[in-house]
Amino acid sequence: DIQIPEDIEDCSVRYDDNTTTVIIIEKEAAFKQLMNSGFLNEHPDIILVTGKGYPDFASRLMIRRLHQDKGFMIYAVVDCDPDGIQIMMAYRFGSQEMAFENWRLAEPSVK
Repeated sequence: DIQIPEDIEDCSVRYDDNTTTVIIIEKEAAFKQLMNSGFLNEHPDIILVTGKGYPDFASRLMIRRLHQDKGFMIYAVVDCDPDGIQIMMAYRFGSQEMAFENWRLAEPSVK
């Protein structure tokens, strides 16, 4: 696993040509368990991402770019509680704290 750099706008992402899907994992522990289980060996068409809870600027921008530039399907796996729903909504619709940046950070296709 790699950390998403803050200057994501100047970075390129390398991925398998068969990649079709990005899955956002809310919990870092669940993300690590999937990484250690060989999940990506069984599903090379998937990119796993975690914002380690509430997503930062770089995580949200990367998710948007992966969908807008590459057309990847984006799914969020979050807890079914108010915090989990809020995290998914931040990826999908943006956040009140960064309302002035939502136009370039939010990705409405997140399911």
